[in-house]
Amino acid sequence: MKYGIYYAYWERQWGADYIPFVERVSSLGFDILEISCAGISETSKEKISELRSAAEYYGITLTAGYGPKASENIASSDLSVRQNAFKFWADTFPVLYGLGITTVGGGLYSYWPVDYSKPIDKPAELHRSIESMRTLSYMAEKYGIFL
Repeated sequence: MKYGIYYAYWERQWGADYIPFVERVSSLGFDILEISCAGISETSKEKISELRSAAEYYGITLTAGYGPKASENIASSDLSVRQNAFKFWADTFPVLYGLGITTVGGGLYSYWPVDYSKPIDKPAELHRSIESMRTLSYMAEKYGIFL
């Protein structure tokens, strides 16, 4: 069995310099560090390379998690929102691949936090979510990533 922790245990904001957390989780006996997908596609290639090297040096497996914003809701009734979500993932999956990440978790099927002040058509959102998750899984599969 392997044990892991989400970097945000120590952070107060989404996105961070993950490299210091690699050494920290290793020194604490963890095997896995989960990082956020937020902004990862905007990280420089040098930083991505440094993070991967640090993870390899310390024997830490990297995984990723994400709670999509409302503008990245793959279950949205608005096609442009769903397309924006797929663009986000099209930009993100190659970076995760470069980090050696093979697992992504989180509320990928919708968005977070859900705004319950707006009407929700659960059957329609469920249908769009299933169809979109199917598309998203094919996109991820090209990079050897499991959702």
